[in-house]
Amino acid sequence: ATVILANAAVNYFQDRITEQTDIHGNAFESRVYDLANRKGRPILLQTGNLRRSIQIQDLQAGKFTITADTTLVGSNLDYAELHNEGDKIVVTEKMKAFFWAKYYELTGKKTRTKRGAERDNVKNKELSADAEFYKNMALKKIGDVIEIPKRQFIGESPELLELMKQELQNYLNNQTF
Repeated sequence: ATVILANAAVNYFQDRITEQTDIHGNAFESRVYDLANRKGRPILLQTGNLRRSIQIQDLQAGKFTITADTTLVGSNLDYAELHNEGDKIVVTEKMKAFFWAKYYELTGKKTRTKRGAERDNVKNKELSADAEFYKNMALKKIGDVIEIPKRQFIGESPELLELMKQELQNYLNNQTF
């Protein structure tokens, strides 16, 4: 029965990411800017690593722990707790270098005419908007603060407890004593 309850909890937490709702049923706060390659995709689902990292960490008789971070939250990914709890991160030189690299990478992808002028097409406009985002991030001063909103996909919730009660009841109904 413990495995069934643990799996129900894992599935519930993974669904929070896919459905973009926190453990209380509230929609995740939207991004400040949606990059072109992320438009229409769930906020916390870029590669799927975060969702897949939610797993049972410790399973013993009658007890289990589900984590998404090195804490008791639910994953082995460094950024899981940041997204689950929300926080403020301070801009560093390394971050600025990353943002400049992304900016130059995107501006180099623009299509051009034979004479070297940028083409006026949808792809270039999307690249320009994304490049502008990275440029603005790169221009932030070292020490500036970026706020990551709380998007709690793991934690105790009445809906999860009800789901676990149903799973346990189904398990007990299917047992022969």
